[in-house]
Formats: sequence, structure tokens, C-alpha cells
Amino acid sequence: QNKDDSSKITLDFTWQIFGTVEMAQTIYIPAIALQTIPPEIGNTKPLTLTIPAQGFHLSPVLPPQIEDRNHRPHALPLGFDTQTPLIIALTLLFLGLLFGGFWLWLQDKISWWPRNPGPLTKLARQLRAHREDSFSANDLRIIHNGLAASAGQSLYPNTLPHLFEKCPYLATEKLEITQFFEDSWQVFHGKNAQINAIGVSTTKAWIQRAAILERLMRRQLRKPKGKAVQLSKKVQA
Repeated sequence: QNKDDSSKITLDFTWQIFGTVEMAQTIYIPAIALQTIPPEIGNTKPLTLTIPAQGFHLSPVLPPQIEDRNHRPHALPLGFDTQTPLIIALTLLFLGLLFGGFWLWLQDKISWWPRNPGPLTKLARQLRAHREDSFSANDLRIIHNGLAASAGQSLYPNTLPHLFEKCPYLATEKLEITQFFEDSWQVFHGKNAQINAIGVSTTKAWIQRAAILERLMRRQLRKPKGKAVQLSKKVQA
């Protein structure tokens, strides 16, 4: 309490700042803590008065002396990353080709890689590696097995017509298949039969044509029945 019985104390602070700056900036003076001295009489505890930090805005009064200072060079602009977009583009292109090829394979659009190859297609693949001028007995058995698998039963001279009943799309190759069957049957069961009488190029040619017809028919069977029946009638005609 003051002598005039008042309890209010007023403190006046004055700051004087000296400084010369080249650019406008703000300088902060830290907070100041003052502690009072308690009176000798009474139980009054000392008080702590805190003067908050003050900020002062300094403006330049002189032009900057650029020629007298060594300013650091400007940083180079960030370079455009060309490698990452290229890698992403190539990856997407590869994935697109991969999924496109997979879709074509599902639709059985790849002639050299059918999705579900039939017996004649498998037979054509096996004979593709044949480079000799004549067939061996084992080669003839492989061809017979392919024809039997297409017919769904073992084939003999009297049961050969079942092949064309089961596979009507082979009607255009009936003469070639019948001639081969007769010649190869004579090789296995006849006397004085010459295995060289069976032409390699001729046999591989009709097997290749039969494999194409087989693939076309199997592809049509996955379409509506109307189109498949129409193709079957066209082949028979």
C-alpha cells in the first residue's frame, strides 16, 4: 500500500534501440521479470511482475551496399525428373501388352498359341519339328493317335467313317485322310508295303489344314448355337 493509501503501482519503461539494417525486419526483446521486496511488517509475500517480450520493427535507413558484400549465388532450379515418368510409362506399356495378350489368349485369337488345342492342333505341333524325308513307324502311330483322339475311339478301316461323323469339318480333307489311313494300315499290317510311299509334305499339309479347321470349329462352338450350326452346315456342304 502506498503512502497515499492507494494500492496501484505504475511502472514506466522506455526502450531505446540502436541498429542499422539493410532490410526491414523485426527484433524481439525478451520478457523482463521483476520481483518486489515484501514489507518488514505483515505477511505480504513478494510479487513477481513479468513484462512481456516486445517486438520492434526496424526499417532500413541507408541503401544496401551490394557491391561491398559477397552474396551467395542463387540455387539452381530443380531439374525435371525424366527417368521416373519413363519407367512408369514403360511399365504401363508392358502391363498393357501383357494383359492384352492374355485377353487375346482367352478369346483364342492367337493362331500359334491356342487356348485349348485339340488333338489335331497338338498333332500339327508335334510334326512341326519333323525334318526327315520320310516317316518312321512311330511317326505314323502318332498320326493315328491324333486321328483316334479326334474321333473319340480307336480307328480301323471299317470304323474310319466315324471320324468324319464326329468331326464334320474334316469333310474337305476326307480323301487325303482316307488315303493316308489306307497306306499306313498297309505299312503296319500288309505285306511288302513301302513306308516311303507316304509323302511327308503332303501328309503334313493336310494335317495343318485339318488343325486350322479344328480350331475354327472349336472357336465357333463357344459362340451362340445358331452360328455354330450354320458353320457346320457350311463345312459339310
